[in-house]
Amino acid sequence: MDTEDGLNAKRGSAVDGLPDDALVEILSRVPARSIHRFKCVSKPWRDLIADPLNRKRLPQTLEGFFFSDGAAAAAAGFRGRFIGLPGRSAPPVDPSFSFLTKLPGIQNIKLLGSCNGLLLFEHGGNPATAPAYAVCNPATEEWVAVPSAGRPSPGPLLEARTDLIFDPAVSPHFHLVHICQKDFLGEIEVRAYSSEAKVWSDRASQQSRWQDEDQRICLPFVGQSQGRLHCVGGLVEREGDRVKWSGLSIWVLEDYDIEEWVLKHRVSFLELFGQMNCLDGYSSIVLAIHPDRNLVFILQNSNQKLISYDMDSKELQVFHTLAHNFESFTPYVPNFSESLVLTNDH
Repeated sequence: MDTEDGLNAKRGSAVDGLPDDALVEILSRVPARSIHRFKCVSKPWRDLIADPLNRKRLPQTLEGFFFSDGAAAAAAGFRGRFIGLPGRSAPPVDPSFSFLTKLPGIQNIKLLGSCNGLLLFEHGGNPATAPAYAVCNPATEEWVAVPSAGRPSPGPLLEARTDLIFDPAVSPHFHLVHICQKDFLGEIEVRAYSSEAKVWSDRASQQSRWQDEDQRICLPFVGQSQGRLHCVGGLVEREGDRVKWSGLSIWVLEDYDIEEWVLKHRVSFLELFGQMNCLDGYSSIVLAIHPDRNLVFILQNSNQKLISYDMDSKELQVFHTLAHNFESFTPYVPNFSESLVLTNDH
């Protein structure tokens, strides 16, 4: 009897006649939500799925949120923190990202966002020079440097952002998209970076005429959940000058070919917050939609509370209250796969 057969016999096989390795390989192709259900089948199934070595090979789901402490950012440099979801253990990662911050040349680091287990940071930027970037995987502590997009900060009154795009099911490579408002007339410049080509390229530059000094337009949150693209944002229905209804609306892209968006759910701000609140980027912000469940995560700026809203049960839960101001917030889904792209060099 070999070692694996001996272990299976000792604890009981999850499936008779099927080696654990073969079963884990099959389970690695199953959605994460189903994996959690399988843990209830029997004790051998639970032990197999809970095994730390097997967990790294199985589909991952949302573990919580990384954020940087705004109060400490200016005085003491970057200070990262992690908030886990209720019932989830903290992932074995270093929220201070010391493997990055201790590198030579990495200064004034700032967390920008995440995508499928990779995190995006900018560093070294000031009003006269453009920041450079670093993309890393905190689960493996692999990273790679990305050069500056070549555009200095547009100033406090103009907008600029850089986003990370990564889908390991499609390609091992990642992309960055840098969007910058060049002037007060609304000219927008878009540049893109590919880890495969390793260069920035111009994508678009156009004049935006819809801006109004009396109106602030906030973009909705867009993310993947249960294999479909979802759009979450505030919706206001008016009757003349009177607000008839305002609340949270969740739309799902049902048909990619004809771009058919279908209203999946909506709930009033009065039900959520007890007042006619608005997702305006100031009072509250949509942080994420759960990749495997009908859960939306919202941060209330007024009281620093993190809340989850369950579309199925319509239950609202406060699961954390921040003790400090924050600079940035991003969801985290672990990715334990080693990368050929994150080469740990400048």
